Amino acid sequence: MLWKVVTAAAQLDALANGEVDAANTGPDANQYKRGLSLPGVDVRVSVAPNYRHMTFGNTGFMTDTRVRQAIMMGVDRSVITKALIGPIDPKATPMSNHIFVKGLSCYKDNSGIYGTYNLQKADALLDAAGWVKSGTKRTKNGVELKPKITIPAGVPTSAQESQLMQAMLAPLGVQLEIQVVPSADFFSKWINPGNFEMTVFTWLGTSLPISASKSIMTTDGGQNYGKIGNAEIDKLYERANRELDPAKRCTIATQIDKKLWEVGHSMINYQRPDVWQVDKNLANADLAAQLAVAQVKAAHPEIYTNPTSVPLSTWKQYTDGVEVMLAVSRLEREMQD
Repeated sequence: MLWKVVTAAAQLDALANGEVDAANTGPDANQYKRGLSLPGVDVRVSVAPNYRHMTFGNTGFMTDTRVRQAIMMGVDRSVITKALIGPIDPKATPMSNHIFVKGLSCYKDNSGIYGTYNLQKADALLDAAGWVKSGTKRTKNGVELKPKITIPAGVPTSAQESQLMQAMLAPLGVQLEIQVVPSADFFSKWINPGNFEMTVFTWLGTSLPISASKSIMTTDGGQNYGKIGNAEIDKLYERANRELDPAKRCTIATQIDKKLWEVGHSMINYQRPDVWQVDKNLANADLAAQLAVAQVKAAHPEIYTNPTSVPLSTWKQYTDGVEVMLAVSRLEREMQD
């Protein structure tokens, strides 16, 4: 068996040319539609507990909560969802919970005004924050409001989401700049150190959503790359993880989620389907790598912060001869896509 590293944008070309037998194209609608037309290729779609989001960094223009709130109100999440997922699932709607994905009993739309597209309220927030609008620009003390969104190269999903947000925020006078960085450096040099104002990638769901999301949402959490939050959210997480009653635990989680929207921690966009495009003659594609990733995730939660932080010797305990780097790269690709 031969494994190849192929960029997200080039996967279907490789599949069509017979260079590879399977490609995980994630939520990319254009690649999904193209795959349907490729002879000898099966397109396999499944529901997944993974979701796309836009996360704020606590740097530059994003240190002001009102700016973060205004940006969320200035983005129409339904347009992004329809553009990215609509061709795969025409009934798709935005996901509006930081902790639970759709289909879980505790899922509830807690986004309120912050997840609702409203340019008038967004304008008012930016005015209140001292950003004076003149034509297509906003300035404050001679500085133009020009935040950056950092994305990895070669990931069409991130590029399309960023371009849509760029166009939506322009009427507010927010000049969003798209900063494309090398895919290999995306997490290690930009996201993990908190070296960003805005970014987009995928969070991978788990069977324990409250305890698993704690490291993403609490102020000292290893995956809270923007370090945005507050002591109240931290205390609620402690309560939720101690609570044994399922209904009460859900109630506390709802309180957490409302505060996450209010503080402008991140904007959840949509739940992402899992899409594989494979040679029709291929069976059990990638099962070994998927199993290795699932087992290491469960045993080593630190892997969510940096997939390469877990020693290769640990990976080899679970891969049973499968190429170790295949499993590592699969996890990194899942998060970027």
